[in-house]
Amino acid sequence: MKKNDTPKVKIGWGFGPAKKNRDSSLDWPQNPEGGMEKAVLVTNSGCKPLNIEMDVNLLESCGIPTVRRDPGDGSFGKVMLGASGYGTEIYVPESMAADAIAILSGEGIEIEEDEE
Repeated sequence: MKKNDTPKVKIGWGFGPAKKNRDSSLDWPQNPEGGMEKAVLVTNSGCKPLNIEMDVNLLESCGIPTVRRDPGDGSFGKVMLGASGYGTEIYVPESMAADAIAILSGEGIEIEEDEE
């Protein structure tokens, strides 16, 4: 095998630029001055990773971008235990906070049942 025939090895996780892989509708909104809009805490999803993922995916499916934060020593807890002992805080843009709270609380959701 010649020196130029060796296969190229891709080092890293294989992710491209963040904007390239993200849905453009989920970009963080800008304030009137052109900066990033303020992030507002809408919930602490507790310590269960499934609850966190469900809340984040529910909000993002409704077009609301999210940011997660592990308070306290949360990042260390996630590494050692698999979950933060303080839960995970979910932040959304200030202009979308009321909608996010309503979605997470289940307000305004009507379930139609077929009457037989």
